[in-house]
Formats: sequence, structure tokens, C-alpha cells
Amino acid sequence: MKDKNSLVLDNEALVRFLLKSYAWRDDYEDLLQEGRLALYQAAEKYDPAKGKFSSFAARYIRNSIQRILRSENRGKRRCPGATISLNEAVGSQDGQTELLNLIPDERGDLEADAMGRLMLDEIIPSLESRELKILMMRAQGYDYRDIALAIGVSRQRVQQLLRNIGVKYDARGADKSKSKETPTDSSSRAISR
Repeated sequence: MKDKNSLVLDNEALVRFLLKSYAWRDDYEDLLQEGRLALYQAAEKYDPAKGKFSSFAARYIRNSIQRILRSENRGKRRCPGATISLNEAVGSQDGQTELLNLIPDERGDLEADAMGRLMLDEIIPSLESRELKILMMRAQGYDYRDIALAIGVSRQRVQQLLRNIGVKYDARGADKSKSKETPTDSSSRAISR
């Protein structure tokens, strides 16, 4: 049986081979080091009676990398307890401003945004309590899976309910645009049909 150091040195290429699909990542070198650590751990726990070392080590390396990627993805999800108000004052005592004022508005069309908020205010009373909860959670950044778990339905049902909300919103917007038409607009539309 080879000693641990020779097993690690002989199988260094295995780490690079298993990580080649992650070469585009900024943290590739970190993943490579984690892979090497997993290779060393595999060499410590290897029992020749259980099969080839490369197969045994590959499982250790893959598991180590997947564990890191899963923990990284968990960190990207929104933590339900960490809520920050956009109206929260930030800055020094004499020069305080609201957080909302520090965020640049890239949309530029404030009038359309205001109209959208007015239509949303009109739609909210017509929503069922479950639809309202879904809409609020989605606005807070929860993904479909988290919403589904919170209200006890499937992800597909959450998507369907959000589509229903969108249909109600679009229908309300169509009603608004029809009420703003002048008589000549509606008559010209009837003639063009």
C-alpha cells in the first residue's frame, strides 16, 4: 500500500479534472484548495479493501465542493428575519437621509410608476388573503419555493396564483386606459375593425 503523501501526489490531477467545470468561477483557486484538502482527507480514510483510491477520492472531492456551493447558495437566499426599511435614516446626525433616497432610480418614468402603484392599491382589496400573502412575500424577495413552503402549496400553484394576480392587474389597467379614451379614439378604433 502506498503512503498518504504518494496517494495525494499521484492523484493531484484528479482534483483539477473534477473541477474543470468550475474554471470560469472567480473562486476557482479556493475550490481547488478545498478539493486538495478533500483529497488529503480521502487519503487518510482510504481502505484498499474497499476499491480503487481514485474512485474513493473522487467522491470525497465532489462532496466537498458541493457542500461549499450549497452553503454559498444558502447565503444568497433572503433571510426572513433580516428586514431593512427603505425609510430608515442613514448618515451622520446632522446630515441624515432615508435609505430610499440613496438608491438611484433607473426607470426614470415616475408618472408610470405612480399609476402602477395606484392600480395596485385598487387591486389589493380584490385579492384573496392567500394571493395577498404571496404578493407581499414575493415583493420582499422570497422565491417560489420559500413561498410555497410558507403557505403549504406547490411552487407551480404559487406561479399560478401570481399569474392570476397579474391578470387582475392587467385587466384593471385595461379598464383605466379605456376610461381615458376620448370619443374620437373609441370611434376610430371601431372604424378600423
